[in-house]
Amino acid sequence: MAQGHHADRSGQSRTTTAYAPAPGKEKEKAPAAKPCGCGCGGTGHKDTSSCCDTECFERPRYFCGHLLTDADLSLEQHYVVAKHKLYHRALDGYGIACGLRLTCHPDCAGYVMIGEGFGIDDCGNDLVACEPMPFDVIGTLRRKKMLYGAPPKRDDCKPGEEDTDCVIPQCYYVVACYEEQPGEYSTPLTPACGSSPRDCEPTRIRETIRFDVVDKLPKTPDPLRDLEHRIRHCFALFTDGPFADLLAKPIVPEALEGQADQERHDDWCNLICGLRILFKRYLECHPDHYNCTLGKDLDAICCPPDPKKQKASTESYGTDVRTAVCRIVELAYSHVMACVMGELAFTCPEPAHASCIVLGTVEVESERVMRVCNCPRTYVWSFGSFWQVAMANLFGSLACKSDESDTKKDNDNYNSGDDATRKYRRCGCGSTLGDSPCCQEFKPQDGCEAFVRTLTEGGRATPDLATSMLEAIDWIRCSVQHTFDPTRTDAVMLRAMRGRPLSEVRGAMEANTRIYERGAPTKCVPWGLIDALDMVGHATQDDRFLAYTENGVVMDVVKQGVQDRLKTTEGTVETVQQELQVLKDELAKVKAQLKQYRPPPSGGEPGPGAIGRGGRRRPSGGGSTPGGA
Repeated sequence: MAQGHHADRSGQSRTTTAYAPAPGKEKEKAPAAKPCGCGCGGTGHKDTSSCCDTECFERPRYFCGHLLTDADLSLEQHYVVAKHKLYHRALDGYGIACGLRLTCHPDCAGYVMIGEGFGIDDCGNDLVACEPMPFDVIGTLRRKKMLYGAPPKRDDCKPGEEDTDCVIPQCYYVVACYEEQPGEYSTPLTPACGSSPRDCEPTRIRETIRFDVVDKLPKTPDPLRDLEHRIRHCFALFTDGPFADLLAKPIVPEALEGQADQERHDDWCNLICGLRILFKRYLECHPDHYNCTLGKDLDAICCPPDPKKQKASTESYGTDVRTAVCRIVELAYSHVMACVMGELAFTCPEPAHASCIVLGTVEVESERVMRVCNCPRTYVWSFGSFWQVAMANLFGSLACKSDESDTKKDNDNYNSGDDATRKYRRCGCGSTLGDSPCCQEFKPQDGCEAFVRTLTEGGRATPDLATSMLEAIDWIRCSVQHTFDPTRTDAVMLRAMRGRPLSEVRGAMEANTRIYERGAPTKCVPWGLIDALDMVGHATQDDRFLAYTENGVVMDVVKQGVQDRLKTTEGTVETVQQELQVLKDELAKVKAQLKQYRPPPSGGEPGPGAIGRGGRRRPSGGGSTPGGA
């Protein structure tokens, strides 16, 4: 039986896990290291570019008198290492767990410093840097012939020649790769009757990190986008293809509304048979893995008999057609939703090959490292560093900027999609760094003068802005602790109010406590997330309550949810607005009446209908009032 075999995968296809090793496999042997000069030595390293698929494990069993061989001990090592890698791939993921920070080298312009840290590659190998290490970026680029040479300068003796001395900034990405290095070579013992001495064999395998520089980011899987693609593929039955085209025809709504008549019997039969045949053809390429009797259920659907040829009732003809079409649609919908639910049961992640993890970006100009930034990065989520990883994922990408080609691509696609998508993009959400990001050069957005002014005035440049997210996290922790504090004595026991008359419950509460009465719900309706968190917390006399009653008896009492409070507030606001509108109408009437009383002309007699001294109205006619002017 082969031990330690690592099967390579090609392309994106996933191989099926075998429960027994295939016949003919031989045990994989480590490449023999050739001795270097006299004695034993060597600097070769094992090729770890391949990843193993999920395998069935086997471990050795020892017993007294067991003749141990190197295969038994190697099998035990493989068992431990392979399981450790499987745990990493399935439970931890890949990326940086902590550390491995890139910084500029204090002395060498072509080097960067990589801090100590720990990471996991996508094959599950441990990447451990036990101490800070320098890395020659420029030397690596020269060996890989990826560095643009300095252009020739203009000849001063040729004034007509253009100056070609220009600086071309280049962005590269520092990656960390897992590597095994054999060491401490020894000569195997040779039996007395054996042949000549054999080559030296390493007695140790050092797990190390190999740093490299690449000009393109390695492709990283995106599980959310992959899940979205698979879900949309499940709905292809209703969106693309002949089955979806037939469902979009006007005859389908007529059949589902029960408008089928016997005069168009051939049309209804063609519709039913067409949907059934097209659905079965779709299943030939996309079989249903969850409904084992779907084919028989489709075969059981048939067109209703023609009332003209057979003595059948015409009253239920439209209902029979509707039942047949609706049954096909129900089976199609069941197939699609079963496919969606099946895709949620995700498979084990298996990379095509072991790739390196990205540590950060370096910007090179004139064969010098000009700028270093620790992005883009992928982190390993764990409870030990949950908040640090959350902050790094939220704001770490701000240290990078996308290249011009990616920005132009985003601008070209800016107006694509619906209104919600465009609004989402306008808010700055959903943007990515693209395939070739570079380090961000930070500058004051409002200019140096405004920035210095904010330093003296305590404005946006204060450290409080950079630490506001941390303060929000602390506030959330304190809020949750206060809401569910088991030591509070001011909480109201809502469960004790069940089964009591509503009047008794109101009397037990304080005078300013608001209790809104509602009828007991006929069915259980789950609350929203915000309402659920707010309602299950401790309640006090200052809260608003909803009492679900039946015949005046309280069946249940809960805190009034946020959405319900908003609806109540909106209703109160609408009432106040209506009252204000009534007052505005009354005020408009009063203003219209006041316009009838015009002031007298300056220097003349008051006009008719004007109010004279003493508040008496003058007559509008030509006569005078009795008793004089």
